[in-house]
Amino acid sequence: LPKNELTEQYLPFNDFKPYSRGKSLDPNTTPPLDQTDITSIGLQIVGGVYLPIKQHGTSSLEIDSIIAVKCE
Repeated sequence: LPKNELTEQYLPFNDFKPYSRGKSLDPNTTPPLDQTDITSIGLQIVGGVYLPIKQHGTSSLEIDSIIAVKCE
């Protein structure tokens, strides 16, 4: 991504994979995502609390907005 420039990213719900506390869940045993019942969203950066890999140094992620749109 360009440094210091805003970009738009589209993330289709159909591409999402099930995770819990930073660990991948088996999609064959996890119920499918009910897109009509989404009430919140969380973001986790690699090297988070539940992983042994930690990143050091200064960094930032600026998010202007997150919106959901219906794509057909």
